[in-house]
Amino acid sequence: PKVETAMHARNCMLEALGYYFPSEESWTKGIHWSNPKGGFFMTLEVPFNVTKELLTTCVEKYSVIFCPLSFFSVTGNTYLNKIRLSFSCVTPEEIRRGIKQLSLFIRSVIEKT
Repeated sequence: PKVETAMHARNCMLEALGYYFPSEESWTKGIHWSNPKGGFFMTLEVPFNVTKELLTTCVEKYSVIFCPLSFFSVTGNTYLNKIRLSFSCVTPEEIRRGIKQLSLFIRSVIEKT
């Protein structure tokens, strides 16, 4: 499958985030994402701390991988509720499917708390 330009992939991810994390839903309160002007990544803020265990659950049960932003912290004590999403080297279909699965995972975590 053809990989799109970074800007097109970014726009596709922004569209998917808006669709799968609708602001009018109560479970999406506290979820925000960046709107980068360039690059290959964006940041998603969630209303809970993202742990290695949650990452493992997301991969195993929802077939989606993301990177907790705390992995980029020297102490591991910052950015605890943020994740890094990549939109490089993926197709629009992969982006939509990944964001859909990520929304199902995040909703399940929120509903358990």
